[in-house]
Amino acid sequence: MIADCPGCAPAAADVPEPSRARARLPWLGLLPAVLYAVVPKCPFCLVAYLSAFGVTAGVASFFLSVLPPLAIVSAMLGLGFTLWRVRAKVLSSRG
Repeated sequence: MIADCPGCAPAAADVPEPSRARARLPWLGLLPAVLYAVVPKCPFCLVAYLSAFGVTAGVASFFLSVLPPLAIVSAMLGLGFTLWRVRAKVLSSRG
Protein backbone atom coordinates (compact mmCIF):
# COMPACT_ATOMS: atom_id res chain seq x y z
CA MET A 1 0.00 0.00 0.00
CA ILE A 2 1.10 3.55 -0.64
CA ALA A 3 0.40 4.56 2.95
CA ASP A 4 2.99 2.05 4.13
CA CYS A 5 5.71 3.45 1.85
CA PRO A 6 8.22 5.29 4.10
CA GLY A 7 9.51 7.50 1.27
CA CYS A 8 6.09 8.52 -0.08
CA ALA A 9 4.75 10.68 2.73
CA PRO A 10 6.75 13.58 4.16
CA ALA A 11 8.05 13.07 7.66
CA ALA A 12 6.50 15.14 10.43
CA ALA A 13 9.75 17.10 10.75
CA ASP A 14 9.60 18.11 7.05
CA VAL A 15 6.16 19.74 7.31
CA PRO A 16 6.58 23.38 8.38
CA GLU A 17 4.57 24.75 11.27
CA PRO A 18 2.19 27.60 10.42
CA SER A 19 3.47 31.01 11.42
CA ARG A 20 2.09 32.64 14.56
CA ALA A 21 0.22 35.28 12.58
CA ARG A 22 -1.28 32.66 10.27
CA ALA A 23 -2.30 30.52 13.26
CA ARG A 24 -3.93 33.47 15.04
CA LEU A 25 -5.67 34.99 12.02
CA PRO A 26 -6.60 32.20 9.60
CA TRP A 27 -9.33 34.32 7.97
CA LEU A 28 -6.75 36.89 6.86
CA GLY A 29 -6.07 34.80 3.75
CA LEU A 30 -9.52 35.75 2.46
CA LEU A 31 -8.80 39.48 2.59
CA PRO A 32 -7.20 39.78 -0.91
CA ALA A 33 -10.12 37.94 -2.52
CA VAL A 34 -12.68 40.11 -0.74
CA LEU A 35 -10.83 43.29 -1.69
CA TYR A 36 -10.63 42.18 -5.31
CA ALA A 37 -14.37 41.52 -5.34
CA VAL A 38 -15.17 44.94 -3.84
CA VAL A 39 -12.78 47.08 -5.91
CA PRO A 40 -14.48 48.50 -9.01
CA LYS A 41 -13.17 47.20 -12.32
CA CYS A 42 -14.53 49.79 -14.77
CA PRO A 43 -13.97 53.57 -14.86
CA PHE A 44 -17.66 54.39 -14.44
CA CYS A 45 -17.91 52.18 -11.36
CA LEU A 46 -14.79 53.85 -9.94
CA VAL A 47 -16.36 57.28 -10.45
CA ALA A 48 -19.56 56.08 -8.78
CA TYR A 49 -17.63 54.76 -5.78
CA LEU A 50 -15.60 57.96 -5.45
CA SER A 51 -18.64 60.21 -5.71
CA ALA A 52 -20.46 58.09 -3.11
CA PHE A 53 -17.59 58.79 -0.71
CA GLY A 54 -17.57 62.53 -1.51
CA VAL A 55 -14.46 62.69 -3.68
CA THR A 56 -14.70 65.68 -6.01
CA ALA A 57 -12.66 66.65 -9.07
CA GLY A 58 -10.40 68.89 -6.96
CA VAL A 59 -9.54 66.13 -4.54
CA ALA A 60 -9.09 63.67 -7.40
CA SER A 61 -6.59 65.98 -9.15
CA PHE A 62 -4.55 66.13 -5.94
CA PHE A 63 -4.46 62.35 -5.72
CA LEU A 64 -3.39 62.10 -9.35
CA SER A 65 -0.21 63.97 -8.43
CA VAL A 66 0.42 61.69 -5.42
CA LEU A 67 -0.46 58.38 -7.04
CA PRO A 68 2.67 57.69 -9.19
CA PRO A 69 5.14 57.96 -6.28
CA LEU A 70 2.84 55.79 -4.14
CA ALA A 71 2.69 53.19 -6.91
CA ILE A 72 6.49 53.12 -7.18
CA VAL A 73 6.90 52.78 -3.41
CA SER A 74 4.27 50.03 -3.32
CA ALA A 75 5.98 48.11 -6.12
CA MET A 76 9.39 48.45 -4.45
CA LEU A 77 7.97 47.24 -1.12
CA GLY A 78 6.37 44.25 -2.81
CA LEU A 79 9.60 43.38 -4.61
CA GLY A 80 11.64 43.82 -1.44
CA PHE A 81 9.27 41.64 0.58
CA THR A 82 9.38 38.94 -2.10
CA LEU A 83 13.18 38.98 -2.22
CA TRP A 84 13.32 38.89 1.59
CA ARG A 85 11.05 35.81 1.69
CA VAL A 86 13.08 34.07 -1.03
CA ARG A 87 16.32 34.82 0.82
CA ALA A 88 14.88 33.51 4.09
CA LYS A 89 13.66 30.35 2.31
CA VAL A 90 17.10 29.78 0.72
CA LEU A 91 18.91 30.33 4.02
CA SER A 92 16.58 28.00 5.90
CA SER A 93 16.98 25.26 3.29
CA ARG A 94 20.78 25.41 3.62
CA GLY A 95 20.85 25.13 7.37
